[in-house]
Parts: sequence; C-alpha cells; structure tokens
Amino acid sequence: MLDPPPRSPEALANWRTARDGFRQALAECRGVQDQLTALDEAGAGLRELNAQLPAAEERLLVADRDLASAARGVSAVRADHEVHSRHQATEASKLTALSSVAPFALAKLFRTRPWQIHEASVRGQLGKLDAAQVAVAAAAARLAEAQAEERRRAAEQHDASSARDDLRARAGQLTKLLEQDPSETDGMLPGPEFWSLRKHQDLWGVNDERAELR
Repeated sequence: MLDPPPRSPEALANWRTARDGFRQALAECRGVQDQLTALDEAGAGLRELNAQLPAAEERLLVADRDLASAARGVSAVRADHEVHSRHQATEASKLTALSSVAPFALAKLFRTRPWQIHEASVRGQLGKLDAAQVAVAAAAARLAEAQAEERRRAAEQHDASSARDDLRARAGQLTKLLEQDPSETDGMLPGPEFWSLRKHQDLWGVNDERAELR
C-alpha cells in the first residue's frame, strides 16, 4: 500500500530543500568545471614554457661563454697595463737619477763636453718617459674598454639567467598544479544518490497533490 502524498506545505518545503541542494550541487559542478578548465590551460602553458626552455638555456650558455671571454680579456689588458705602468715608473726613476748628477753650473755655462753629453741623455730619457706615458694612457684606455665590455656581457648574462630561471619557476608552478593529488577534488561532484528519484520522491507527491487539486 502506497503512503499518501504529503500535504502541500510539507511538499513545498521538501521541494525547496531539494531545489537548494540542486543549486548548491550545480555551483559545485561549475567550480569543478572552472578547475578543469584551469588545469587544461595550465597544461597548454606548461607545454609552451617547455618549448621555450631550450632556447633560453642556449642563450644563457652563450652569455656565460661571452662573459668568461670578456673576463679573460680584462685580465690580459690589465696585465698589459701593469707592465706599461712599471716601465713608466722605471723611466721616471732613470730621469730622476740623471737629474741628480747634473754637471756643475760652470759646465753648463761654458757648454762643456760633459754637460752636452748629460743634456743629450736627459733629453733622450725625457723622450723615453713621454713614450712610456703614452703607452700607459693607451693601455688604460684599452682596460676601460675591456671593463665596459665585461659589464655589458655581465648584464646580458644576468638577463639570460633571469629569463631562464623565470621560465623554470613558472614551469615548476604549473607542474605542481598539474601533479596535485586527484583526491583533492573528491566529493566536489554530487554522488549518484543526489540524482536518485527515490530520495526526492516527495516532489512527485507535490505533483500528485497538485493534480488531485486540479
């Protein structure tokens, strides 16, 4: 024998409860849909990042080599500058030594042979010192250029490294998102019992009662 259908107030209350449950489940389903869409977009993004990584790694490798080459260039030019600087100091010391053994004033006055020899030696040493100073200035200019090149290569290497690291970090985040435990989404979708007509048979009672009232 079938149970009589519930009265209208009870049936409507049950219907509202079922309706709210369905709305909640629908919102949960849409949330899962959004999550699955995000996972699909994450997968596409990860594939794109992985496709960009080889070029980024190659760019960094080239930048590392260029920076190492520039550093070696600076070392070579600095060593050359130090050689010229020591040579300049030596020539300056020789000039000082020559100046300290100048002939007597009378020798200069009468332009004696010893004075002439000393004067020629001083002029010759001044020429050598001037040449050494020119060489030092040129070496200093080369060193400045080499150091500027090294700074430029260092900036390129930093940019390449940052770009590669950024790609790796973003790829790691997407990988972590894609590798999350599937159990985290368990329970978000309504189970079979939600869709069971038996659970919501009161709805039919409402319909039956409305049919009787008509």
